[in-house]
Amino acid sequence: MEGIYKKTLILIIVGFFIGASIIPIVSSENNILNADINKTIFSNIDCICTIYVDDDNIAGPWDGTTENPYKTIQDAVDNAIIGSCICILNGVYTENIVISGHNKDGLSLNGEDKNLTIIDPNNVENKDTIFVNNVNYVTITGFTITGSGLDYTESGYSKSGIFCEKGIGIYIYDNMIYENGNGINGDSFSDITIEYNDISNNLCDGIRGHSKFQINYNNIFHNGYGEGPTEPNGDGISIWSNADKSTICYNVITHNKVDGVWDEGVDGHTISCNIITHNGQAGIHLDEGRICEINENNITDNGFGTEFGSIATAGILLHQSTLNTINDNSIINNKNGLFIRQSQSNYITGNVVIGNERNGAYLLQTSSTTVIDNVFSENKIAISLLIASGFKINNNDIFTNKLFGLVAIIGIGTATDNYWGNVWGPYMGNIVRLPPPFPIVFPWSIDPNNPEYDNGNMDYEKWRL
Repeated sequence: MEGIYKKTLILIIVGFFIGASIIPIVSSENNILNADINKTIFSNIDCICTIYVDDDNIAGPWDGTTENPYKTIQDAVDNAIIGSCICILNGVYTENIVISGHNKDGLSLNGEDKNLTIIDPNNVENKDTIFVNNVNYVTITGFTITGSGLDYTESGYSKSGIFCEKGIGIYIYDNMIYENGNGINGDSFSDITIEYNDISNNLCDGIRGHSKFQINYNNIFHNGYGEGPTEPNGDGISIWSNADKSTICYNVITHNKVDGVWDEGVDGHTISCNIITHNGQAGIHLDEGRICEINENNITDNGFGTEFGSIATAGILLHQSTLNTINDNSIINNKNGLFIRQSQSNYITGNVVIGNERNGAYLLQTSSTTVIDNVFSENKIAISLLIASGFKINNNDIFTNKLFGLVAIIGIGTATDNYWGNVWGPYMGNIVRLPPPFPIVFPWSIDPNNPEYDNGNMDYEKWRL
């Protein structure tokens, strides 16, 4: 067929092992002759069957060979067997794709060029652009994926660029996923790996669902700005129950309307080494999370969305969360650095908390929070405590904050071996009058007439030993 010679094929090497790991795509030579496609492109993989798709083959015949590729991706999927590799040449494919059933296990969809191989159903049937259902070990790589349905329900936009339901092991790699209801949605799907994608401008969430995710090396930006009956709208990443032990690492997560990352009701998440910036409410929002690790992230300029007003906004926001570790993050220029509310036994260590508009750390109705070996500088208030018990604020560098180093209102705990940046410690010789019903207080004690609230455990030495 003449149309096939107009195309440029990129060498795609997809290592696919059912039940095992998947090797990423590698690019190689262009302008491969059709006669050499099978032995050259797929020489290093174990493909049971290789099928080709080209939207230029309008007249047919269509049998999925290099000479007679299918015109639609769905035709190729329907005729694929277990372990098939489908190679889709550049073009615009105006269709919704369904991959369903275990007779499609191990299927690999490979676009020639993610900028030029476009799947866009134009919201014609109000469906997901790609629907993966009850199938295991699928790969989707090398596409622009857009144009899903925009149906709106009480929980947000219900259709997605890719929707994964009830399966094990999908690898979504090196795609551009934008202008859908949601970018990627996982519903009761185990082991969804999402890497090296650009996920942007989806009306609700960039990535969402209650599945186990591995989300690494993606650009996730400007999601959640759709107009729905309820406001605010979506997050960069939104994950909830049944998503335990997910990882979110090495991503750039920026300019999403609500939260950069919102985790609810999850255990054992790792959020590490991300750049999280300019998200409306919080950079990271952990709600009812347990035993999660938030470490080595750059978290800047979050919490300034105009829709949120008096809502708690912060670089890191914890609510009703327990036994989490926040360590070695740079938390800079957010509305609040850390906002910890109605939470207990969280451990905050080794962070650099600088230049946040309100508080470096705000502990509200918390218990047994440990704050150790951090730097708090150039915040309005370094640390605020309100109805906080059992806290330990030890071995921190707390200096040159604009108002106070420490404000404790109904706060019982210890603050020892900190460097306060001046000979007087946190108390600068002034008292603070808070609005009623609060009494006149020192910035480190609930009431200067009732020093027992300090428990005798506040230590304001200039130099930390």
